[in-house]
Formats: sequence, structure tokens, C-alpha cells
Amino acid sequence: FAGNSHGLWWQPLVAELLDYAPPTVPPSGADFTDANPEAGIIGGSLSIGTGQPDPRRTGFNVYWADANGQRIALAGMALDPRPNVTGISRASMVVQPNLHSGGWIIGRGMDGYNNDEEAIISINGPGRLRFTDLYTEDGYDEVEVFGQTYSGHEMPRDPQTGLPMVMVVPKGQHQITWSSDGSVTESGFLMQWTPAGTVLNIRDVAVQGTHFLVVSTGRNGDMQDGMLVEPADWAPPSAGAASAEFTDTDMSVGAIGGTITVGRAADEGDSINRYIAYWADA
Repeated sequence: FAGNSHGLWWQPLVAELLDYAPPTVPPSGADFTDANPEAGIIGGSLSIGTGQPDPRRTGFNVYWADANGQRIALAGMALDPRPNVTGISRASMVVQPNLHSGGWIIGRGMDGYNNDEEAIISINGPGRLRFTDLYTEDGYDEVEVFGQTYSGHEMPRDPQTGLPMVMVVPKGQHQITWSSDGSVTESGFLMQWTPAGTVLNIRDVAVQGTHFLVVSTGRNGDMQDGMLVEPADWAPPSAGAASAEFTDTDMSVGAIGGTITVGRAADEGDSINRYIAYWADA
């Protein structure tokens, strides 16, 4: 309300109160690869290591910044590879951070399930996935991963080592489907999901700073500190050598030694500062 000694203005202004409680776990690493050959323009993939799970974190904000981490402009946002659950039985599923070894513990739990359950756990690769517990009605209450169904009392194992089988999850979104039928029930299942990180695709854009600043973000704000990444602008020469000729002066069989004579490009400009020779096939 606005007011003075004579009273208050009749119409209040309502503002939402935001509790600033940002994530506490920063990214564990970041690396950018530029795929645009034009000088001053970058476009490519920024790979972000997620580190330990953080319940407050929903993703990573990426800012253009200077070498001191001063933010200039928002470059994009990458989602946290947190598993997401849908389906009629989603409230009964387990999705919790594994604070001991990293990653996520996902599944139905091992305290027993009900008849006619259905749920889908969506994960974003790349990463690794493996069962830690499996005890369901064999052939009827099933976990489906990559088109393969698993049920019963025996965890899938690597045929060579005998250890629990580790499934390599490629980049992209994938689904783990759980369903039980209308009769016998057992304990349940649990899996360990270890994401390798997340990726932000930077579209071709003019360079707006010397660095990317990657910070963890959540519903209640950004972390103040983050990770600085210097995006090397891949800008190879636009012209090649005009010619090349090699003269061998070594008289030995199977050995060469001599001189490569390079005809310089017609317009070297500032983009060519050397010529490099590689061994190659035909």
C-alpha cells in the first residue's frame, strides 16, 4: 500500500516473494567444440559435466562472460539429466539422488508393489544404467529397457564377467517402462542411473564475450559461482596451398628424406600463418 499521515491508498500492489535458494552443486566440467568455420561466428556443442545430483537444480544457465566471469548475455540453458516419471503409478516410483556414488537411484523400490501398475521413467543420455535389485513376478511384472524386458528374481549379468550388466545409454531421451499384471506381486526393482552429463547446442551466433560462464540453476535462482570455458573460435583458412612438390634425396630403399616445395596460396591474408604436411593414403 502507498500511504501518508492521512491514510492508505485503497489499491495495493501484490508482488510474489521469491525465496532465493539456488543449487549448491556446481558443474563438474565443461567443454565447447566449435563447428562453424567462419571467423567471429561460433556454433557447436557445449558438453557439461553434472557432478553430484542436486535436488534444487533443474539445469544449467550458460552466459557470455569476460575472463573475470562478469556476465554479458544469456547464451542458453541445458536441462539437468534428472529422471522424470509419468504414468498412473508415478507417485509410487523411486527417483532419488545417490549421494554415495553419484547419479540417481530409480525404480519401484523393494518394499512391494501393487497389481495393475504402470509407469514410465524418462532419462536423458548419454550415461550408464544397471539393475541393483530385481524381484518381480517372472514373465508378468516387467521392466522394459531398449525393447528388452526383464522380470523374475535374477538380475541381468554380463556373460563374460558375471557382474551386473551395465547398459550404455546413448545421447537423447530414453524410456524405462514398468508394468505389473492383475495377480501375483513381489518386491520390486531398483536401478542405478549415472548420466555422463548434458549438452547445450549453440546455434551459429556472433561471439559476444571471451568466455562461457556455466552456472547451476533452479526454481529459486542461479548459483553465483560457476565454471568459465573459453570457446576457441574454429576458423581455418579459406584457401589452400596452390601446389606442392616433394624431392627425395635419400638413396635408401624404404626411407625418404628431402624437401617439400609449397606453392603459397594466392591470398594468404591474416588467416594463413603456416603450411602443415601429413602422411596420408591415396
